[in-house]
Amino acid sequence: MDIVPYEPHHWQSLKAFLVRCFPLHPLKADERFFQWRFHENPLGSSLGSCLLAMDGGSVIGQISTIGDSIWVDGRWQRCNWLVDLMVSPEHRGKTTGIDLFKRVMEVNPVSVSLGVDPNVLGLYKMFRWRRLPMMKTFFSVIRPSPLATLATLAEAESSRIMWTRPLLRLGDGLGPPLQTLRSRLERATHRKLAIEPLSHFDAELDSFLRQTLARWKHTSYRSSQHLEWKFNRRPYGRHFGLAARERRSGELRGYVVVKLMERSGVARWADVADFVVAPGDRDAFRALVSATYGEALRWKVDFVRLCCSHSEHVAQLRPPVWIHHGRAVLDDLFVYSKDADLVCSLITGPWHLTAVVSDRLDHGSDEWENGANSATTTTPPAQAATEVAQHS
Repeated sequence: MDIVPYEPHHWQSLKAFLVRCFPLHPLKADERFFQWRFHENPLGSSLGSCLLAMDGGSVIGQISTIGDSIWVDGRWQRCNWLVDLMVSPEHRGKTTGIDLFKRVMEVNPVSVSLGVDPNVLGLYKMFRWRRLPMMKTFFSVIRPSPLATLATLAEAESSRIMWTRPLLRLGDGLGPPLQTLRSRLERATHRKLAIEPLSHFDAELDSFLRQTLARWKHTSYRSSQHLEWKFNRRPYGRHFGLAARERRSGELRGYVVVKLMERSGVARWADVADFVVAPGDRDAFRALVSATYGEALRWKVDFVRLCCSHSEHVAQLRPPVWIHHGRAVLDDLFVYSKDADLVCSLITGPWHLTAVVSDRLDHGSDEWENGANSATTTTPPAQAATEVAQHS
């Protein structure tokens, strides 16, 4: 077995491996999606740190990273988010996974990971990654039946919720009008802020980000180019963005980008992929969350999901509107570097993280009309902007 960095001539072998090992994630084996994800990042291509375990010309394992930067000690520190560790079934239990994991740590001076599969937690322990309880996942339910169905998909049968189905159906009928009324009442309390569609990311946003991100102790990198790549240049899927401004001055106070997700035949939901407001600006955060909810209702989704890490945001997401659903390991941040002082800095102090980092929303499944076999279902940015404006 040899471990080698990905090169273009490996694609057909890698594609066969991805189709076989990720049957529920069809976009992982889509070449356009692969190139967008690992090569077109404005911070630089990550193809050199996509490592393949090869045996006789066939791919038997893979581990990849996505280049990024994190704000620490008053400066941007380059790092790589670790994603896509996979070994073919017949080679599990050997050293393939260990060798891939060890090699990716060698080629990346600072590595971070979020959304770790509990089945590979042992590798992180073996190589002494620091584990930080970090993200918190919240759900705001509009129609309870689809969410209950999702929650039982992993079980052999869903008979446990049969006795609750009449109540769930009642909630499905009452939820949308009640939540619409609540959203309108909440938005009426934010009269000093105007909410407008955000369809592209420009120099004004860069100025806002430069001033705002440096005020957080730790956060992940963002720029207009980075967000354009992450959302508007994404080859599949659909999203909408919203910006909060001062009504009088027009000053930008924050933004949110929301991906529309769908598990075919089960549920549709709005996933808050990213948001940025200044530390302590609770009014802008509340206004954006309320506006997000109102927009999500217009798209007829079944629930809204929001992942965040900072205590001041968590404190605003209160029951019964928001339900915290803890997910051990999946919501934890893992950090590795040979620089002990850097690791010490990273594990102290609060973080502002959202679901935009790492693999949380880029894993190749649950895209709304993902067009896995054709790009024709992708919503062009101009069309998406028109749709958001119409729904707003």
